[in-house]
Amino acid sequence: PWPAAEQRERPAGAVDVVVHRADAQYQFLHDNAVVWHKGTLLAAWYNCPRGEMQQASAIRGRRSRDGGATWSEVEVIAEDHAKKGILYVPVALLSHEGTLYAYITNMVGADLVVNCEVFALNEATDRWGSRGFIADAFLPNCAPVRMGNGNFIMAGRVADRPKGKPEWPAVAISSGGNVARPWTVVRLMAKPLPPFPETSVWVDHSKIIAVVREPRGGRVFTSRDYGRAWAGPMQTNLPISHSKLYASVLSTGQRYLVWNVPPARNELVIGVSRPG
Repeated sequence: PWPAAEQRERPAGAVDVVVHRADAQYQFLHDNAVVWHKGTLLAAWYNCPRGEMQQASAIRGRRSRDGGATWSEVEVIAEDHAKKGILYVPVALLSHEGTLYAYITNMVGADLVVNCEVFALNEATDRWGSRGFIADAFLPNCAPVRMGNGNFIMAGRVADRPKGKPEWPAVAISSGGNVARPWTVVRLMAKPLPPFPETSVWVDHSKIIAVVREPRGGRVFTSRDYGRAWAGPMQTNLPISHSKLYASVLSTGQRYLVWNVPPARNELVIGVSRPG
């Protein structure tokens, strides 16, 4: 049985640290990501001047060199310097073979996805620069995860065409470790799952389990061939609000899922699998 609210305990030792607050220049921020890279934490998010995906949207971040206790000044990872009307939202981060990458969706309006662009941090200049585009109409929701065959899989959602709404749950698959080259996008189902089928995955060698946000809670899909073909959807039996989920694996090998429980987004919970 799902534990009642009074039975759910706060993890021992957990503390809250404010990374960044909205300010006069950017009064809206959303959809954060975080990654370890060479002993440093980078947290990044998208910022808009007034409201979500209104006027402009830039990817900004801060770094911590003490495990998250204190944070650097804000840095800009991607923004529309040329004023072409590009909204950068959201960001997924990857530290791979000594290079820090940021996968960022280009939009031309609220939830109107054009493509997914990859940026890399130049260690010599300490500045971010574009490495090109990896997929059309794809929006990443979670950091890439390496599979048993050496390819990376990045969970997200995709539109049926550029400048469309990404209403299909999907994954992008790299060609081995060439993470700045084009990726293959695979839809999890033939029909769309509107409006926001945000996707996250567990990886167990060739077997992939995807958990997808949908209005009634969550859907589950499975793949046994490194994300190339999918079975499902199946309905979860977890109480899940209509909001983003995040699935990953602890260093112990235990799987975990982070999500909001109904009726709203006022309680964030983590479910952890038993050892083994």
